[in-house]
Amino acid sequence: MSWIVAEIWDAIPAKVIVNDFIEADVSSQVRVAVAGFLTTLSKEGRLRYDIIAHAKRMFELKYLSSLSGAYPAALVLLRKLYSPRPTRLSAKAVGESAATVPLCQRQTLRALATASGIPRSTLHRNLKNKVLRHFISWVKPALTGDHKLQQLTCILDQVQRGSSYRRKWFNIYKASSRYYLSADKAIPYRSCSNRRYIGEVMFIAVAARPIYDFRRKTYIDGKIGIWPIVG
Repeated sequence: MSWIVAEIWDAIPAKVIVNDFIEADVSSQVRVAVAGFLTTLSKEGRLRYDIIAHAKRMFELKYLSSLSGAYPAALVLLRKLYSPRPTRLSAKAVGESAATVPLCQRQTLRALATASGIPRSTLHRNLKNKVLRHFISWVKPALTGDHKLQQLTCILDQVQRGSSYRRKWFNIYKASSRYYLSADKAIPYRSCSNRRYIGEVMFIAVAARPIYDFRRKTYIDGKIGIWPIVG
């Protein structure tokens, strides 16, 4: 506070107006007392509106002009400077700033805001607008070729050995079909004696368990074939 009092000492004039015609000297003790009083009651470089009047009454200064000379810019601490409000960032700027932050600092909005310098409200707004997105990363097993082969071998061991065949019946045509026609085309007419008994064709399907072919060095899927039974 000593440097503040020194600046105030130089700022207060040695003579102040007592009335409209007479000038009188103000003692050094009064000047220091006024400077210390105002500095003590100042907050962030500002004084309340009633401090000047209170100091005038306390130190018996008749006119307000007597104290106006003791209140220059250097009388109290400089006003705290606040950084100007930054302009609203574009969506592209927010995305580029967030991309430069390491993944370990992008786990929460608070951490991302601290690392990127972007307010959390801005990040939340861009998250809502689908500029940013959050996802959960699950740790997946790093399977090698040997692991995949062991899994496939375990699955094949549970499949019954040998091949099997099944008879499959398919209708010659469907009871209802959908067509896309032009405006001048009529719907095709189809008929049968009984819709419950539509002609069918039988197929023989043969399938087996997947087998490893040692010649081709690959697995056979087990789908051997399907053949129609015709007369």
